[in-house]
Amino acid sequence: MRPAGLATGSTVLALVAVAAATISVLTGAAPVVAVTALVATVALLAVLCGPLALRRVTVTAVELADVVESGTPAAATVRVRGRAVGSTWVTVSDGTGAALGGAAVIDGSASPSLVFPTRGEVSELRWCLRATDPFGLMWWRRRGVVAIEPIAVTVPLRRPPATSRWEPANHPPDSDDDHPGHRHQGGPDGDIDDVRAFHSGDAASSIAWAASLRSQRLLTHQRSGAPGGRTVVTVADAKTMDPARFDEHLGEVRAALFDALVAGQVAAAATGDTSIIEFSDRQAIDRWVAALPSAPPSASPAPWWRRPVHLTSADPEPRPSLPARVLAAATVAWSLRALLVAIAAGMATVLLMGAAIAVAVLLCSGRGARVVAKPIRLLIGAAFAAVLFAATADLGAISTPFDVVRGALPQVLVALMVLQNFEATDRRGNRVALAMSAMVMAYAAGLRVDAELAMTTAAWALMWVASMHALARSGTSMGRLLLRGATGGIAVIAATVLVLQVVAVPDGPARLTLPTIVDGGDAVDSPGLLQGGNSGSSDRAPGGDVGGYPGFSPTMDTSTRGPLGDTVVMRVRATAPDFWRGQTFTTFDGQVWSNAEEVRVDLRDGRELELYEGIGQPSLDSGVRTDELVQTFFLETDVPNLVFAAPVADLLVIDARAGQRPDGTILTDVTLPAGTVYTVVSHRMPVTDELLRSVGDVSESFAGVPAAAVPELQLPSSTSDRTRALARQLAAGSPSTYDTVRRIERWLADNVRYDLDAPVPADGQDAVDHFLFESKLGFCEQIASATTVLLRSLGVPARVATGYVPGERDDFSGMWISRARDAHAWVEVYFPNVGWQGFDPTADVPLAGTSQRPSIGAGLVRAALDGISAALPTVLLVAVTLSALGGLILLVVWVTRRARRGRWGRLQDRFVALAVRRGADADADNTSLADAWRDHEAFVAACEVAATLDATAFDPAWHDDDDEQYRRARANLAALAGPAGGG
Repeated sequence: MRPAGLATGSTVLALVAVAAATISVLTGAAPVVAVTALVATVALLAVLCGPLALRRVTVTAVELADVVESGTPAAATVRVRGRAVGSTWVTVSDGTGAALGGAAVIDGSASPSLVFPTRGEVSELRWCLRATDPFGLMWWRRRGVVAIEPIAVTVPLRRPPATSRWEPANHPPDSDDDHPGHRHQGGPDGDIDDVRAFHSGDAASSIAWAASLRSQRLLTHQRSGAPGGRTVVTVADAKTMDPARFDEHLGEVRAALFDALVAGQVAAAATGDTSIIEFSDRQAIDRWVAALPSAPPSASPAPWWRRPVHLTSADPEPRPSLPARVLAAATVAWSLRALLVAIAAGMATVLLMGAAIAVAVLLCSGRGARVVAKPIRLLIGAAFAAVLFAATADLGAISTPFDVVRGALPQVLVALMVLQNFEATDRRGNRVALAMSAMVMAYAAGLRVDAELAMTTAAWALMWVASMHALARSGTSMGRLLLRGATGGIAVIAATVLVLQVVAVPDGPARLTLPTIVDGGDAVDSPGLLQGGNSGSSDRAPGGDVGGYPGFSPTMDTSTRGPLGDTVVMRVRATAPDFWRGQTFTTFDGQVWSNAEEVRVDLRDGRELELYEGIGQPSLDSGVRTDELVQTFFLETDVPNLVFAAPVADLLVIDARAGQRPDGTILTDVTLPAGTVYTVVSHRMPVTDELLRSVGDVSESFAGVPAAAVPELQLPSSTSDRTRALARQLAAGSPSTYDTVRRIERWLADNVRYDLDAPVPADGQDAVDHFLFESKLGFCEQIASATTVLLRSLGVPARVATGYVPGERDDFSGMWISRARDAHAWVEVYFPNVGWQGFDPTADVPLAGTSQRPSIGAGLVRAALDGISAALPTVLLVAVTLSALGGLILLVVWVTRRARRGRWGRLQDRFVALAVRRGADADADNTSLADAWRDHEAFVAACEVAATLDATAFDPAWHDDDDEQYRRARANLAALAGPAGGG
């Protein structure tokens, strides 16, 4: 097998793969990488399947009539054994390699019309099989020679006009003088007559004047008028004539000989050697004409550098089937819908887009493509594209590179896609549309973060693969296309997931396009202070109220906690989980946490703000090794003017003025409404258990330091002796502060229980003592407070941090989903040369050095398994329903076909099946089918069945009213099927 060329659209698909890869770099989105991998996998499978395309496919026979005419299409049947993976096309050539014709191979055969250019006898033909991969991206070919029964390629019959005006040269027009030397004028144009009477009144002979003048010898056609006589036709010498004129002359000879046979005469031909050959039938004439030597070529062929260059498409059949066109249009519409949803287009815009694609299908398929001229189609498409662009574009909002990515390019893509579909009349146009659809889907996957993205992308992937497969097939029904496309789509998606097993989740978007959107936030009354959260009252916050979480207020009362519900607060695109920290609290009075003092920060302008590490964090300039973590936050509810980020934030990209507190808390000058997008780049030291354990006892570093000098060491006066004693007990014998922290976490896990309805301490009672020794019930604020107080009792700096834990992960989009219930408080412990490290016994957030970046493929597998397990009852119900519906349809079709076939038709089908079982050809006639039992005792019964079935089909006098004959035919078939018949 050798490559025969690229199918149209494959180059565009390669460019789209590059574009999709670029989008994945710009957005840092795992779904974009998945779409890119799907396109790359299809291309890879196309290359790998190429050598298999025709490995077991060959031409077994070419069936033609015994006699064909040169230059005239002749019906042929090409038998093909084996099946290619994609669409197959066969081309038949003669011995010189000149192509005679070709056709698509469907169900093991092709029916091309072959045109033989010259006369001759042909006993073998060359064939060339061309097949695509399953997606139609590349054509592969295989050549061979097949022997055939010798066929005669003769010339077409040629008869001159029955009457014609003529006049001899140099004689008056009405002269009766006539002799062979005169030039006979034919019609008004002066052409020489082909055959004319020798002289007026001579009915027995005529002269071929044109051939005679060119060959310089008299060529006559002598005939006898009476049946039983003989007609002798003289044949010119091929060496003295132009090849085209000689074939025309032979056409006249052939016609004259045929006429003689029809008149009941003996047809004969006189050749140049004066011998006369008589013919008994037309086939003998045709084979004689085909075998006559041809005239030598009049001129040598031009050298290769002077021959014209012809560029042909690799696609031999440019027009796609209507089902393939509809499926491709549906795929394009689905990808455009995904992009329109990503840019928040309304339902009316989506419906307008769908209407535009539907109109494109009508105007570019079948009669619409023939009736509506291309300029009119493009004009209609341009009108739709202009309306869609005007309805979606907001050019005034573009001020940054990310604004271009989100606010202009999607609208341009939608308009161009709609316009392109109005010229997708052939396979090339549809493949280009599908290639652009992949880029559009990659674009949408980079912009969208909603929960529908996984199902939308999976559905598009199935449709896209099915559409590529449909365009590569010929003569396939919609049902088969959908079945094969779904099967192929599942296989390709599975292969893509395998490829993505070794592809890590992207680090994040390129710095050029770090996204940020802040639109509609309320300006804060006191810039630089926290606003928009709970006032800190003792009333429990209403369910689902994000702002009601006390950790987002200037103070945090440990006795206040509300049921926050399942509302999605934010989605965070990041390669690893971390605490999404909002702020920290240092001062504790036994019940309420607050900052050491009310700190006002200076706000800075600029889209990109470089941040400092915060007090207690090692400087990035100190040579400490850190790993970069890029987080893009997509807020889905209103939050205070508090920027959440993984410690330690180094760069903030946000469309608002912002500033920092000394502890690293980031505040903006506006509250952040739903729809806000901002990006934070954090640099995290790769902290591990071993690193923290190697620090040893942190309290030794602060021995002798007054607690008043370190706010994170101060304890409230209400701290009880039994709290201090518990701290000493848990630290006894601990080799390091890290081990002490883990002991405290285990003790809390074993001795207290998480409960949002925990009782609160009485006024003036220490909240930590009440939680540890009396109620033993609490929520994250009590647990974090208790851990902080226990560590401070041991001389270890600690503070409380609030924000969100990562929550669940959307394994397809790579998003961490934080809900209202994930609002959290945890403890941060100071480790010299490491900085502040978060701990919490109720949240599973790995240390920065132990978190592993998952592969995209592993995430997709988990997402698929989770989706299947969650929707298993629905999937089973749908599967059972579809199976039952499919079985019912098959039953109805079977019953309908049986009723349509009638009782004799069913007997015919059974007779064919029995004969095929014994080696007969299913396409043979009934007499030949009966020959399958020739050497068997049941041969008589088989012949009787064959005769009866032929009578039912071809006897015009047949009436189906003889039940006895029907029963006899059934009995004979039963005998053929039983042991007596060899069944």
